[in-house]
Amino acid sequence: MQRTYTASTSDGDEKIVPKKPRLGAIRSLSIQHNATKLLDGLLYIGGNDCVNDLLVLQTMDITHIVNCTRETPNYFTEHFEYLQIPINDDPDVNIDMYFEEICTFIHKAIENKMACMVHCSHGMSRSATIVLAYLMQYKEMTLLQALTYLRSLRRVVSPNIGFMQQLLTLELSIYQVNSLDLQEYKKDRFAPVQDLAMVPILSTQDNECQLLATPTDPEFNRVDSIRPSSKKKCLVPFISVIFLVSVIIGIIFAVKSNNSSSHKAPSSNVQINTMPPTCTVKSPKERIVVFWGSEVDGCSLIPSGVTHVNIGFALVQNGIVVPTFQGNKATLLNCIAALHTKCIRVLASIGGATNVDQIANVNDPNAFANSALALIQEYGLDGVDIDNEAVGTQYSAEKDIAMMTALHTTIKAKDPNYLITYDTLVFEGVNSFCSDTTRASYSRCFTSGLVPLVDWFNIMAYNVYSDSATAAAFYANATQSTFEEWFNIHLNGDLTKATIGICVGSGCGYGDGPSNSIISSWTTFAKNHGGMMIYAGSTDNNFIITKSIISILQ
Repeated sequence: MQRTYTASTSDGDEKIVPKKPRLGAIRSLSIQHNATKLLDGLLYIGGNDCVNDLLVLQTMDITHIVNCTRETPNYFTEHFEYLQIPINDDPDVNIDMYFEEICTFIHKAIENKMACMVHCSHGMSRSATIVLAYLMQYKEMTLLQALTYLRSLRRVVSPNIGFMQQLLTLELSIYQVNSLDLQEYKKDRFAPVQDLAMVPILSTQDNECQLLATPTDPEFNRVDSIRPSSKKKCLVPFISVIFLVSVIIGIIFAVKSNNSSSHKAPSSNVQINTMPPTCTVKSPKERIVVFWGSEVDGCSLIPSGVTHVNIGFALVQNGIVVPTFQGNKATLLNCIAALHTKCIRVLASIGGATNVDQIANVNDPNAFANSALALIQEYGLDGVDIDNEAVGTQYSAEKDIAMMTALHTTIKAKDPNYLITYDTLVFEGVNSFCSDTTRASYSRCFTSGLVPLVDWFNIMAYNVYSDSATAAAFYANATQSTFEEWFNIHLNGDLTKATIGICVGSGCGYGDGPSNSIISSWTTFAKNHGGMMIYAGSTDNNFIITKSIISILQ
């Protein structure tokens, strides 16, 4: 394997936007740009979107980067030490041939108190495999413990089946025993970790006790008890061994039962959170939608006056919505309940820029719709927000309409009050831009067939140009040109059919966002239309801008 030092030549010119985040792509990133912090900030895992922003990488004190892709350039070779393994996310790829070199590379950085970023396309399979291998080799975790730890911080982690088999081989070479059941993993890569555990068995051969599987408690992060060199004399009679096995199996069964809701929909008459009966419905012009990353704490602090919160992201995998978010479930349920007491309706934001390959290729619309409904019921939500950011040839209007038709039919049949919203890139509604053939690879035109299928659209009117002057000119003229074209042409004159989306703080990742005076002007415009959308609530310090918008709209 060789280290690569080919830097990107991206210079901000709009014709090579694909080497930068797509229009609106920063909308899909968490406050850490889709990067998940591990080991007290000495190790990070993420997708492509977390490695093309120099300022963000420097803010995280990154010094070393492991690139687990063929397609992503090493953008900043003059600033970071790179190690690239040019592999595809393919079960037949022998990723284990790279374990030793990469884990050594990571460990040397960490030993010297330097932070290392490991990334692939989505931070889900290739990079996760490398991090799991490192945790087993250097942090004395079993595979089950490593997966438990990593999933607790990044829910989308799920190496492909071939990579998981290679991780099990590595675990067997280290500990002479496996902690994870590959057959269970093959059934459901996204199942709760405790459902993947091998059944604990105790051996009394030669009057010694050896634990042949690991506990599933995430706090159990040492594996001395299963090392071959640490067999312990069996000091309990046979009946005690049987009792202990029964207790362990009982605990695992109880954990499975308590957590089964994380991947199974509740019965149709279950609703976890409900709005107080005193809540009144706001008019569309008073609508204030706030996006909130599920992995960021504090959403219960969102002020009253906000009408809707989109929590992201729920991801699509193999054509269906994975029934989890990136954040802790218990925390999210508490957040949803707190927002409901403030009469704030909560939607699941499904998709995002890091999930484009999956949400753009839903082949069974009904299965997708049913899984989205299951997510709503699982968390007691008020609807879904769809964020399909596919562009160019990757976007299919026919597939999008089929998916949204099934979603509308399924969700509205269950409860007409469930909401369906849809995020659009601002230039979709500018015909002179989206129909320009020179921009075909990184743009798309608005699909009018979506209009009757959604309650409203969120027009993401930010991250438009990297050049500050060009962006400022666009923002200044938007109410007289771009927004008017959206409402009068694409939305058939229905002024309530869309919110105007702004970015706040670090959410404005691609060029400057609108200034405070522009935000005020847009809010005044929105007061006669469909309200405002804010990305992201967590980046609005003390909710200053959010509260100013509330004061104008309400």
